[in-house]
Amino acid sequence: MVEGATRRLSEFAAGLRLDDVPADVVSRIKTLILDQLGAEVLASGLPWVSGIRSYATRYSRSGEALLVGTGESLDAEYASLVNATAGHGFEIDDYHPAPTHIGCVAVPSAMAVGQEQRSSGRDVLEATVVAFEMIARVADATMPSMIFDRGFHATGAHGVFGSAAAAACLMGLSPQESLMALALAGSHASGTVEYTQTGGDVKRFHAGVGAAGGIRSARAAAVGMTGPPTVLEGKKGILLAFSAAPDVDALTEGLGDKWSLMATAIKPYTACGLLNPQIDAYRAVMARNGLQTSDVERVVVGGDRFAVVHVGTIGPEPTSIVGAQFSTHYSLAMAAVLGANDFQTYQRMEREGFCDPAVLEMAHRIELVLDSECDARYPDISKATISIRTRDGRTFDGEAYSYRELPREEVETKFRKLVSETLTDEQADGVVDSIARLEDLPDVAGLARLLVRRG
Repeated sequence: MVEGATRRLSEFAAGLRLDDVPADVVSRIKTLILDQLGAEVLASGLPWVSGIRSYATRYSRSGEALLVGTGESLDAEYASLVNATAGHGFEIDDYHPAPTHIGCVAVPSAMAVGQEQRSSGRDVLEATVVAFEMIARVADATMPSMIFDRGFHATGAHGVFGSAAAAACLMGLSPQESLMALALAGSHASGTVEYTQTGGDVKRFHAGVGAAGGIRSARAAAVGMTGPPTVLEGKKGILLAFSAAPDVDALTEGLGDKWSLMATAIKPYTACGLLNPQIDAYRAVMARNGLQTSDVERVVVGGDRFAVVHVGTIGPEPTSIVGAQFSTHYSLAMAAVLGANDFQTYQRMEREGFCDPAVLEMAHRIELVLDSECDARYPDISKATISIRTRDGRTFDGEAYSYRELPREEVETKFRKLVSETLTDEQADGVVDSIARLEDLPDVAGLARLLVRRG
């Protein structure tokens, strides 16, 4: 084991300054912040977010952190709980190939504490870089074994460390207090993926749990609470407890020079990250060969062992949006029959009880199988293959990878679409402009106010 890995991470986080961060990393983080804020706005009014908001407004003290969409001012822990739940609230947030989800914890945590501390945009940008890199490295050190072998959900279990690090930075904690913030965060790392077998809203909640837990950990460290300084790499630490195949070197190798966060991808489709390459592959084969949906007899999707378990269990007849978004059969049938896997289409399917006859009929003609080539790449889970058999006996094959880059212009277009029913065009313009010059903002509160519905 690498000695002092947790300490080295905490020292990196406490000492990072924006001038030390390469320009391409800063640019990437700004794009990821924009994407995440769009996800938060989109989901801010959904039932599972509304329920958590009711809980938070009932039990929170008054505070300086605004709830995205509705604008209540709450304590930072509670505001991050709500906003992070929204940020992970509809499977449209970013994902890292480890795999894990980062922005839905990192951004709400940094924004909430930044408002509480009246931090500048530059300070919040630094803290967000710290949070993204912390989460990405913990993910690289534990995944995919953590989820495949042990059944833990990455979002909260990884995210809490990024949240704690960001909060410690913005609160100005000492190096020892920052280390203790990470040490205490280990006791908040939690959440399982049983929802992939049954569905359930809890999947969204895990981001909120991670964000709030990280802030709580930093606050506890600030008043003297202590924990194990080897919480990640120790003999009874997170890596060995949560993963059957941990890679402790991933925590610190190239720290400050190699940026693990740069692998974070932005989703084109509103579905589990594993489904994104499956949808891409299907669309590409259909377009390349001039096929119509009516031509398709059967679709065989190939994936690795993780894909088979994670998105192959729900089957062709989901009963909830979470189930639909974690079903190869149903989501790919939506792509085939409806030509869309966006927010509005999943919402419509829910209103119809996931009983659209054409979608269900196609879903039952889709099969997800273990592909030996994909599985040989494991734990790289980025590839999907597809084989389409037509009614006249022809077969067309293709493949795609999860982590294709979306151009900045496409991300901005996506953001504007996500917020269109909640924010005015002027507000959307203001958010885009504020993030572009985030390091120059004297106070991040102005950006937060732009995320509240008007009228």
